[in-house]
Amino acid sequence: MNTEDLHKIASDGAEILNSREFELCREQKHHFFSNVASHEVHVALVSLMLVRKFHINNVDEDALVRAALTHDFGMIGRSDNRYHSRKDIITRHPIESAKTAEELLGGLSDCERDAITKHMWPLFTGISKYREGKILTIADKICATMEGLPGKDYAELIKAYAAQSVHTGAAA
Repeated sequence: MNTEDLHKIASDGAEILNSREFELCREQKHHFFSNVASHEVHVALVSLMLVRKFHINNVDEDALVRAALTHDFGMIGRSDNRYHSRKDIITRHPIESAKTAEELLGGLSDCERDAITKHMWPLFTGISKYREGKILTIADKICATMEGLPGKDYAELIKAYAAQSVHTGAAA
């Protein structure tokens, strides 16, 4: 695991990672053995890994990280009967995720909004017109598959890294 990517997520995503919304994500089960917070951090890590591994140029990594860390915010409260079916979850949570992210961050770029609202392709909507959205969509599918098996809590990993970085002065 690339410590530079962990640092990037911890520093660029600090506002998100320290938010009430992200704390609620820790309580929301997701993909059998995960929770929404862990999944979002996992997606951010895999997104950056894909950029590095495949030498993808001209990527707004800040937008990619912000979109990855908020793409499933619409899942918060999923168990309170807000969604009436799996189809309802698939079609509504991306839109609600973008709305919640926009409120939290005081706005989203077109790239971030597009990546969040289209991450459920091919099940819902068209594919993102931005490279960041395409990367996020692929990373989301990889992570969802991996999270179907017992494994690491990526949200706890990034929280521990962020705490360590603050103590050592490594985080911005």
